[in-house]
Amino acid sequence: MNNNPAVNRIQEEQEIDLLDLFFFYWTKKWILLLALLLGALAAGIITHYFIAPTFASTSKLYVFSSNKGAIDFSELQLSTNLTNDYLELIKSRPVVETVNANLGNEYDYEHTMKMLKVENPTSTRFLNITITSTDPAEARDMANEFAEVTKSQISAIMKQDEPSVVEKAVLPQKKVAPSLSRNTALGGLIVLVIFMGIYLLLYLLDDTIKSEEDVEKYLGVNTLAVIPLREGEKSTKRGIRSVFRARTAGRFPKKGGAR
Repeated sequence: MNNNPAVNRIQEEQEIDLLDLFFFYWTKKWILLLALLLGALAAGIITHYFIAPTFASTSKLYVFSSNKGAIDFSELQLSTNLTNDYLELIKSRPVVETVNANLGNEYDYEHTMKMLKVENPTSTRFLNITITSTDPAEARDMANEFAEVTKSQISAIMKQDEPSVVEKAVLPQKKVAPSLSRNTALGGLIVLVIFMGIYLLLYLLDDTIKSEEDVEKYLGVNTLAVIPLREGEKSTKRGIRSVFRARTAGRFPKKGGAR
């Protein structure tokens, strides 16, 4: 055990009394609650009124080999390999630009790629072509057009039979983003954390002596007496007001950390 008073004092200065911090936050509970509610309200309003909802629609293709007869393992393996090739073909510039030209879209390649999502579910030969847009009709039309253009490009470029359209995209009825509940909760938590951080900083920078325990802890002396509250004066959370209540900057160590 280290008996050096100076070292012990530095170690004590570097510690944060979690219980004391909890009670400090507790005195600010109504402000923190108000910050939580205002943050949630602001995030909810922004999400509802200022963020455009987006919709997603999906068309599905089924990939198969060119063999018209019995299907053996090699044919299944070939179809699986072709599925990976088709994934890249759908995202190629000729396919994307042809879709935009057919629909009269003015989107460039990069913008369209942000709207497009192509997936191959595990252990299947299906390709899901999903378009996300703020216009549900546009999402449906582009997803279907991607399926049709992909079919023709596969036949022309890869010299393979066209894949089958298993499911055409339909008009989406529900938005996929943004989530009002998630954004509302997230907004409230962010503002709450910000306020708690501010109060934590104020707590660490507060170097006033508020009780006889503080006198003994930070000054290393015993309290001989306390002054009782005057009539009508409210008590603090720590129960009494110390005789020693003064700024210690320049004379005594701060509570929050080493000088």
